Amino acid sequence: MKAEEQKYWRDTIKNCEKYYAPKHERWKKLIKIYNMEMQVPGMESDFMVKISTFFPLVRKLIASISFNYPKVFLNVDDEPFEYGSMVLERFANEALEVMDVKPEIHQTIFDVLFCYRGWLKIGYNTANSTEAEAPYVYNDALQEDFTFVKRISPFNIMVDPLVPPNDFGSAQYVIEKMLVPLKFAQEDERFQQFRRQLTPVAASDGDSTLDNVLVNYSNGMVDTSEEEDAIAEAKRLQKMVLLYEIHDRVNKKRIVFANDIEQPIEEIEHPFLARTPITQPDPFNAEEVLLTGEFSEPEGWLTTNGFPYFSMSFDIGDAFYGVPLMEYVRDSQQLILESVSRRVDLLKKHARISLGNRGEKTANPHLPDSLGNLEDGSVLWVNDPGTALRELNWGNPPQDQIQIERDAQFYESRIMSVEARSSNTATEASINASEAQLNREWMQVAVVDAYEWIIDNALSVMSDQRYTPNEYILNISPEGEPIRLAAIENYWLQGRRRIDIEAGSMLPLIEQLERDDTLGLFDRLIQLPEVDRGEAVKMMIKAFRKVDVDTLLKDDRNADAMKAAQMELMGWLLRGQDPGVQPEEDHQTHLKLQSPEVVQQNPQFAQVPPPQQQMVLAVVQQHAQQHQQFLQQQGGAVGSMSGTGPVGPDDLMSQVQSNAQRVASLIKTNAVDSQNTAQL
Repeated sequence: MKAEEQKYWRDTIKNCEKYYAPKHERWKKLIKIYNMEMQVPGMESDFMVKISTFFPLVRKLIASISFNYPKVFLNVDDEPFEYGSMVLERFANEALEVMDVKPEIHQTIFDVLFCYRGWLKIGYNTANSTEAEAPYVYNDALQEDFTFVKRISPFNIMVDPLVPPNDFGSAQYVIEKMLVPLKFAQEDERFQQFRRQLTPVAASDGDSTLDNVLVNYSNGMVDTSEEEDAIAEAKRLQKMVLLYEIHDRVNKKRIVFANDIEQPIEEIEHPFLARTPITQPDPFNAEEVLLTGEFSEPEGWLTTNGFPYFSMSFDIGDAFYGVPLMEYVRDSQQLILESVSRRVDLLKKHARISLGNRGEKTANPHLPDSLGNLEDGSVLWVNDPGTALRELNWGNPPQDQIQIERDAQFYESRIMSVEARSSNTATEASINASEAQLNREWMQVAVVDAYEWIIDNALSVMSDQRYTPNEYILNISPEGEPIRLAAIENYWLQGRRRIDIEAGSMLPLIEQLERDDTLGLFDRLIQLPEVDRGEAVKMMIKAFRKVDVDTLLKDDRNADAMKAAQMELMGWLLRGQDPGVQPEEDHQTHLKLQSPEVVQQNPQFAQVPPPQQQMVLAVVQQHAQQHQQFLQQQGGAVGSMSGTGPVGPDDLMSQVQSNAQRVASLIKTNAVDSQNTAQL
């Protein structure tokens, strides 16, 4: 890198640190209030009553807008293979679990409340540990050979100050500050040229930037000065190196500066530039192509807007960094804290004191002792009750003190509400509920966008041959069919796609409501002859998220039932005789093999004389109706707690014995009928 460009980036880093310093101070003050580091002017902290309105508000907001069970719906315009959309949707949902996205989203929401913007970063964790990227601590915890998503502290991100408030993608650069262990940085092959020049940052050098950089695996602000000292000592003992990782969108580079080394220790083409692999014909097979290991010139970015970062924010302002949400309730929090603390202080400082009349003292010298020994209901005789004693109420708070507290709580509730407030009328309740719902849904949009960004960018990165997981096995069979496992291919993830996130998982008790609706629908559908019973049962089982449908359901192909149905068809139905139906039979299998359509296609049916064919079909239809009736009866009883249900034959031998009993009974009946006919 030329000296002029080095100076530009060094000056840019200093300018950004100067630009973000006052913002960091504001954010740290808000976080200190959340961590109960509060102050009341003129009052020692031991006498304060630390009532936090930040804590319940933060918990309420995060619980109201964050996902519990995020569900991804993926539509692919050009499916790479049959059932492509369904398979990729399955992969997208598995990817959220593999990357463990939910806690990162929750921490990012916390950052948005106190720092106006929260940050997520996507990267690729290679299978080869020597290719691990700074800050190194991620790689041991993440899935190898897979994308990862991590929350980045807002104190460690510096965006181009000229970026518009509504268009993060137009920023020229993003700089991430990170502290990494010196040992890892020296062993990184990318920095081998500067291995001897890398030195740790001294915790006692007075560098204010070091205090603002949070080690990524500490993930939070400190609470006390003792913890601050301990973290500073940990930085000194671990010999941390301060790196500035610059993502230059304009020049399509990734540049890394370290401590006070003037020249960058890394300057490479950005790894997330989209490239197409160059191929050549296979000399032994003209229809096949071989990869050359080389790639074409960059053709855009694998990540949205050219940055591997996502910026989450809830509000709109006139600058990229506006006023954090918690700043709006800071004054009301301070007012409530001061009011309650001063009221308690007044009551504790001033004991109950009374003034007495001197003349009363002469007439009744034991009056003070009598006051201390009185019991409930006692009478104390004095000369003049109006002037004998008077109480001094120095401990009472001013008249409007409590009203001020109530006003502060009211104004605070008006600033941000995600739940309906108490109301006096139905109309007022409806208005309040609508307001709370609008606030909640407005903030939920940012969370939905974050999940969509994660899925879209993860699939885009893995669609590149350089980042496609080599050993990730995925079930590519349609739902309900036997599992077929295959290694993921990069071309599966290419092409246009539309991603939708189910927001219902953020609502209270939504899982129970969906389950009740599904069970109610099942009870209605199972009694309809037009409904596939097997699919309805699968729908009911899926309502319980932790139940595996494939392991719970028996195989559709019941060999014993198929043999029994074939025996009935050949030995009875094709002869125009109805063997009857028992409740324990596999009615689904019998209906499939003994339906009138199947009987007409049977070669044995063609040998039946035409005059008898209609009689045979009538018997078959009657037999099928009996099976259908038992199916409806069993369907209506599904889910009932009473009874254990009928138990059918265990195998073919039991079915044959059951049929033999029916044959013997029928022969005996026919013999009796013949004997009675002969006597007539």
